[in-house]
Order: sequence, then structure tokens, then C-alpha cells
Amino acid sequence: RATDVRLNPALHLACRGDIPRFCEGMEPGDARIINCLAMHKERKGMSAECSREVERFQEVHVANFRMDPRIARLCRRDIARSCDPPDTLFDFGFFEFERTGLNASKDGLTLQCLKLKQNDLRSEGCRREVYRLVRTTVNSMRLSAPLR
Repeated sequence: RATDVRLNPALHLACRGDIPRFCEGMEPGDARIINCLAMHKERKGMSAECSREVERFQEVHVANFRMDPRIARLCRRDIARSCDPPDTLFDFGFFEFERTGLNASKDGLTLQCLKLKQNDLRSEGCRREVYRLVRTTVNSMRLSAPLR
């Protein structure tokens, strides 16, 4: 699904009144408006329709880091350095996920790895985007890919 809100008809329609209110003056493209809406989805004044559609959009994108153009671009080196070895074991606190044989992008493990290692990421841009991701998904169990 498109990361430019103008190319995502369902999201654009649901949030047409919220975009000027919460993301005024923001340039479309590179997921800027979608990220803005995600940051504000629980704020007073955000329409329920827009909040639901933002959540739907996030559900699709949280399972694959490549669908978030900013994370894919800014975290490429950190992913290769910290989250790519196939024998890496991820401890999510409640059980362990062995990545061997799993498709990390499909299962959302790469994003979970970035979240777990966000303080150790070398790229400032990547750390900033991972923080944004954590901040906009922390309140929803459905947006925690390993729990699916």
C-alpha cells in the first residue's frame, strides 16, 4: 500500500479532515503525513474513522520493514549489522524467537530486532525512525508482530 497518503484512497478519504488539523503544512510523500497521523491517532480531536484507518495501515506495514520507506532507507546498515544473521536469537521477554528458517521481513522480526536494539543502533536517523515506530505502535497489541 502506498506510503504517500494521496496514493492511499482509503486512508486519504478517512483522514481528509484530520490531515489539515494535525499535519498542516507537511509535505506529502516519504510517509511524512502518514507518520504524522500515526503520531496523533490517539489525540483528542482525531476522528475515529481516521484513527481506525491509520491502525489498519500500520498493521500491514509493521510486519515488513521494507514497507516503511524511511526505516528501509535509514536502517539498512544497522539491519545488516545487528538484525540479519540467520542464527540470531531474539529474546522478547516472554519467549524466545529463533529466526532460523523464518522470513524476517514477513514475520516482522527485523522491526522487533530494531526496537530491541534501538539504543545500540549506529545511525542517528535509524534510531529516530525506530523511536517513531515504537511511539506510534506501543499502545496496540495488534501492532506487535511476534504476537500474531
